[in-house]
Amino acid sequence: MKKRLAILLSVSAICLSAPVFADGLVFDPENYSSKPTQTAAATTKTTTNTTPAVNTAKVKDITNATTRENTNLQNALFELDSAQVDVRNQLLDEKAKYTDIDNQYKLVKEQRKQQAKAIRESERRIKQIEKTKKQIRNSMQLAQ
Repeated sequence: MKKRLAILLSVSAICLSAPVFADGLVFDPENYSSKPTQTAAATTKTTTNTTPAVNTAKVKDITNATTRENTNLQNALFELDSAQVDVRNQLLDEKAKYTDIDNQYKLVKEQRKQQAKAIRESERRIKQIEKTKKQIRNSMQLAQ
């Protein structure tokens, strides 16, 4: 049993470490430019002058396939980062709602427990009063 477990662990470790020994990188860091990417706010800026909609000087830079691919990858990474931030903010909101609901649940649960205790106490008092009334009636009948 231990031998099988050891073999299974070693095979899984080899399979998981295989990508480390792969030749070359899929995305070479040398291909990435050190220029900052444009933000969404910069691309949505409206112009008031009568310039053409397409700047032909920038089109020449995009004709290079490597530059275009890098730009696309950087834009994709930026969009993924934005989506991740949105999901994290949503998670924080959901956790806050959960905490509020959990606190309300605990409060209601405690109130329910206290109310059940009060009901039991009232029922016990009623039974005690009934017993006392019955004893008084019995003693009145004996006295007559």
